[in-house]
Amino acid sequence: MQLWSYLASWGMLRGSSALFWCSPAALKPLIIYLDEISDSPAWDIDVDSYSAKNSKEILRVYARIEKILKSKKIMGTTPSITLVTKIMLGIFGCVPAVDQYFYKTFHKLYGGFGTLREQELTNLEHFYLSHKETIDDIHIPVLDFDGQETKLTYKKAKLVDMYGFQQSIDNDQNTIHK
Repeated sequence: MQLWSYLASWGMLRGSSALFWCSPAALKPLIIYLDEISDSPAWDIDVDSYSAKNSKEILRVYARIEKILKSKKIMGTTPSITLVTKIMLGIFGCVPAVDQYFYKTFHKLYGGFGTLREQELTNLEHFYLSHKETIDDIHIPVLDFDGQETKLTYKKAKLVDMYGFQQSIDNDQNTIHK
């Protein structure tokens, strides 16, 4: 139910989504998979550690989540990069969510981002390294269910996600005001 609620809060259950026609119980195979990989390095990967080995793990997890969601028991169609990366951001925090806003920003900067491949991960790492000092200085605490700050902070991939989103919004507003 938590994953279902998370996806709903990010607009992933709208009428145009194949998940709209599903029950929360449809995500059970995905939950089972996520439980099975509780020792995966994906839990600890962030944009500052996109080595070849870690990139392969990210892409392996991405492909498996995509395959599970594509099954006839869940969606019966290929899920969008937005859905899969939103799940990965929410669960692991290892990649930004490639939604329309993030896509606009990073496609303009690097091209690509229509799917998640090695090149996109390399570009994300390059962006991080180019802005390392700024990103590393940002520490936003994660809140617990009572709204209290924890010792955890947002991962760097989430900060890059927030940048991509905000940059797109700012660019759209500047276009409107011209």
